[in-house]
Amino acid sequence: MDQFLKRVSAAVLVLFLYLGGSAEDASGVVTVCPDIRLELLSLIFHYAGCSEFSRCGHPGYEAAMETHFAELKTHPVIGTAREFQRRHSVSYDAIPSLAFRLTSIESPQIPADALDTLDHRWPREKLDVFLEQLNDFARRSNFAEFHTTQLPLYHPQCEFWRKYLEQSSLIAHLERFYGDPRPLRFTINPSMFENGGTSDSMEQNHEFHLHLVSKFVSPEFRAPAELPSEVRQQLTIKHALFLAHEFSPTRGRTRSLQRFIRKFKRLRRNFSHRSGKR
Repeated sequence: MDQFLKRVSAAVLVLFLYLGGSAEDASGVVTVCPDIRLELLSLIFHYAGCSEFSRCGHPGYEAAMETHFAELKTHPVIGTAREFQRRHSVSYDAIPSLAFRLTSIESPQIPADALDTLDHRWPREKLDVFLEQLNDFARRSNFAEFHTTQLPLYHPQCEFWRKYLEQSSLIAHLERFYGDPRPLRFTINPSMFENGGTSDSMEQNHEFHLHLVSKFVSPEFRAPAELPSEVRQQLTIKHALFLAHEFSPTRGRTRSLQRFIRKFKRLRRNFSHRSGKR
């Protein structure tokens, strides 16, 4: 049912996009930045041999990490990650689920309320040991400093999404569609080891947070305004579908499936009526 609900809500959002509305300033609504917690965990599962994290998005980063972490590829946390992946199927979207709930990489802990929504594949009885090992790896490798030196590689990716969002009305539609008494916080996290796209949602400090993890877009991609109109339209639809699908949360929401369906049917009727007048 969650997947059906996600498809319905994504369809509604794409309809919103075509029902009009100009681009609105997304600042304060959406944040675009890499997340050090996610990059650390992704690196661990990369070295653990997890196929979803096998490819690195930038050759410069890959060369730097092979040198920087050369002596830590046999660290215990990598063996534990390999065991989690083999015995508990911890992979793919389970990784950001843990990353976004960690307090930090210096002293990684999971608040009690966040533990309730953590992906079920993480073995709770072994998490403390894993987090101790993760902390040791981050400390011994000085991962924070490594991450800081690599940040310039993320800048083109962040700029790409910022420019796209500036010229798109999707975030405004998302905020309107998912109207909620709690503040909504959208975040796009470009990640070196993401090979597609995934998302995670949770409530934190009385705010609802929705994270979209994006792979590195191809370097030849340009801002929509710089492209021919036909190509721009195709990419707009492609990116709108991607954002709408990944920003369509099904966990932790209070809206019922029936309400989604009612809104979808109403918008579909309005869309058909408008199309018939053209």
